[in-house]
Amino acid sequence: MKINKLKYKKINNKKYFLANQYSSDIQKLFKEINKEMVSKYALQLPNRDFIIKSLIQSITQGDIERKQITKSSFQIIRLDIKSFFPSINKHKLYRKISYSNLLSEDTIQIIKSITFNNYYEGVPIGLPFSSSLAEIALEDFDNEIKNTVKPLFYFRFVDDIILFISPPNNKIDNINKIIEEIFDKHQFDFNEKRSLIKSGSKNWSFEYLGYSFSNVDGSLKIGIANKKLKKVKTKLHFYFRAFHKNNNFWLLYYRIKELIYSNTSYKDGEKFRYGFSHAYRFINNNEELNSIINLLVILLNQTNLSSRNKYLIFSLIPKDYNSLEKHKFNYTRISKKQLRIIANRLGIRIITNNRKDQINLITKEIYTFD
Repeated sequence: MKINKLKYKKINNKKYFLANQYSSDIQKLFKEINKEMVSKYALQLPNRDFIIKSLIQSITQGDIERKQITKSSFQIIRLDIKSFFPSINKHKLYRKISYSNLLSEDTIQIIKSITFNNYYEGVPIGLPFSSSLAEIALEDFDNEIKNTVKPLFYFRFVDDIILFISPPNNKIDNINKIIEEIFDKHQFDFNEKRSLIKSGSKNWSFEYLGYSFSNVDGSLKIGIANKKLKKVKTKLHFYFRAFHKNNNFWLLYYRIKELIYSNTSYKDGEKFRYGFSHAYRFINNNEELNSIINLLVILLNQTNLSSRNKYLIFSLIPKDYNSLEKHKFNYTRISKKQLRIIANRLGIRIITNNRKDQINLITKEIYTFD
């Protein structure tokens, strides 16, 4: 199948190649290519939950409940790769794919036609097989760090890297030099965010994959990274501004519910979970939740809503971190009657009997802004 010039959307000066802009046949082809890559290369794609759990277990030496920080010495190195996807050397990647002889010739030719042109640098962002291509490309990079630094654990989630070293290596400058040499060898640059955490330091803190981790009197405090918390608050402001224009209470209600709840829906035909209560279910303090609640109180007081409607909105926010698990909503399991109620509240006319299409119509309305 011939693949024409890829369409892209520019977000924050980055080109994102969105598969849903193409025909269903091309979307299906891209997904099949990704499945072939994952299967033939036995790829273990990064799992954010597994990484966070492993990090907590390492810092607390398995004390998951009390989260008391281990008395053993350790060091944590945090760094990330600048301009990750565009920085990948696609010539080395193509040689690796070609010489391995694992993928079909048709797949290799399609990857070649998409990747090797002057239209963009590195690996395209946003296609179903983008992450798989990146994992194949960085296999040698990951192995070199593991084999030379020898950390207790090493994880890379796309461009975000963390190493846990225990017992600590006193020659930390030497480790940094080794890492820099590996980065240079693979033609990567460091982003500005680089940090070294030493267990002997008092009240250390760092952020990783949207969470904040800090030592508070020997206990591990897990919160939400400042940037992610700001993003949640910005969305709340935006939703209330939109309400002041459209005066649609139920649209405001379901937008906040989508933002805060742990939601289960469909994406590309597959079930997936999303939302604040899912993404940050490992937090163990109320500081950030309280700041969200305080903001919501201010926004509600500035809005002309009945007491009942204010209560309905306010009830969407978990009162403490132990309540996160209770705030769930599963589109894939609710009845047809419940779907119709939501659709009617949002003013959507559903003319399809396909459940996935019905859910897509509802979520599309929630995320469409004038």
